[in-house]
Amino acid sequence: MYGSGESERQIGYNIPSDDTYFKVASKVSPWHLSGSGVYTAGMKSLQRLQRAFIDLYQIHTPNPLIPISRTMAGMKRLLEEKRVVEIGVSNFSSKRWREAIGALGYKVVSNQVDYSLLRPSVYEAMRPMLTDGCVMIAYSPLAMGLLSGKYNDENKPLGGRAGHHEFSNRNYKNVLRV
Repeated sequence: MYGSGESERQIGYNIPSDDTYFKVASKVSPWHLSGSGVYTAGMKSLQRLQRAFIDLYQIHTPNPLIPISRTMAGMKRLLEEKRVVEIGVSNFSSKRWREAIGALGYKVVSNQVDYSLLRPSVYEAMRPMLTDGCVMIAYSPLAMGLLSGKYNDENKPLGGRAGHHEFSNRNYKNVLRV
């Protein structure tokens, strides 16, 4: 999905497909969430990854314009053809996660969310899913570097990060105090 598939191509090139030590996860983008779009995107990912199956295939983020039933029809086909081992989602609410399970007819094993010390409320929002066995995968656990110690008054973020909400004056000053 990232870099027009280049990330997957690099994994396919550098990690032998018979290497059982690596578990490969990939995502389908929100603009490919129709049933046929999910299936086609999954098959293209497999080609780029040079693999027979993907261990965890995730929906990158929900698309409110496409019914979850259509999206999960494509995921179900990949799952039943053993092209993917498990299905995950990203940025789903508890309600949307349950809808995904209902539409898929199988377990949705993970939800990747923007979680860091700056967002402790995310854990509480995830609690119903965690109780039901869903795994929370954190993305940006260091809040785009804000919590890494990399930035200070003399070394502020540049480029796209400079304007990102994580680097609001309030967040920035609170983190620097710690």
